[in-house]
Amino acid sequence: MRRKGFAVVELKCPERDLPEPTFADYTPCAAPGYRAPHLWLADGSSLYDHLGLGLGFTLLDFGGVDATELAKRAEERGIPLAVFAPDEGDRESLFALYERRAALVRSDHHVVWRGDELPAEIEHLLDIVTGHASWGHL
Repeated sequence: MRRKGFAVVELKCPERDLPEPTFADYTPCAAPGYRAPHLWLADGSSLYDHLGLGLGFTLLDFGGVDATELAKRAEERGIPLAVFAPDEGDRESLFALYERRAALVRSDHHVVWRGDELPAEIEHLLDIVTGHASWGHL
């Protein structure tokens, strides 16, 4: 379902068809609903090492996204949220994988949102990613 370019689950990327999810083969895709693509970072760590553990979320910031309001609203609601901004040397490779400047990833490493800027409706985004609403109920 798409709304203003901010999808939690979308069946098509504007640029290309999404890979058919299977249990046998994994095709990296950062569209919401897919497992976050992996990358070994320049410091030798795994991108997955930087994703939140437990029941939280991690905002991957590949440059230029102001996460201040999202972090504030999540904290007020008791939603665990970490922000990971990789070193500049890794940003280009990650941007190529994720195709957007930011992605919100659950602790199970699934992308729940991605975009080039956070939506104006941050409270609604938090409602959606925590399962309390859908984009269709504005």
